[in-house]
Amino acid sequence: MQLNKIKEKILEATSKFNEYYSTRSEREKYLIIGGGITLIVLLAYSFIYTPIIELIDEQKQAIELAEREIKALPFVIARYDKLRQRKAENEKLYSSMNMPEGAMTFLEDLLKNKAGLEASSFSIDPPQPATKITDEYEQQLFRISLKTTDYVKLIEFLEELTYGKKPMIISRLEIRKNEAADSLQASIIVNSIKRIS
Repeated sequence: MQLNKIKEKILEATSKFNEYYSTRSEREKYLIIGGGITLIVLLAYSFIYTPIIELIDEQKQAIELAEREIKALPFVIARYDKLRQRKAENEKLYSSMNMPEGAMTFLEDLLKNKAGLEASSFSIDPPQPATKITDEYEQQLFRISLKTTDYVKLIEFLEELTYGKKPMIISRLEIRKNEAADSLQASIIVNSIKRIS
């Protein structure tokens, strides 16, 4: 129903235009044709040419972005390889530091055997809750307090602790000398690495 009304309006407008156009002089007809062509060109520019140019500009920007990404690709791949290599090195280090028997037992044995201390000369505070450092490993903090008179054994203990078969990370080391007793008091915070089970 609405479509029929639109058709009627178009036919009515066309017949009025034809009637108007046929009564015009030759010069006016050329002016009307020129105006119509100008109007068609303006409409084509607005609705066809401009969107095409904008689309071409968008494609051009997308191509430039892709070219920049392609140029950066070798650097990204090199960076990825370095990170992968570093991850493998860390994994190797962490696996060498893994203590399935438990760090507390390991520390007690080390203090007794390397530092030559009696159980009454050292204490290990209960460990802090473990924190995840990778998907497969976690670290745990231990605070060790000790008193010794044998400086050489203390150095051997610290070397074994950091460079031994199961190295641990010393995050804090504080040593005080007791002049009266000619002994050293040490407070050590160490991190152990353990595979998450």
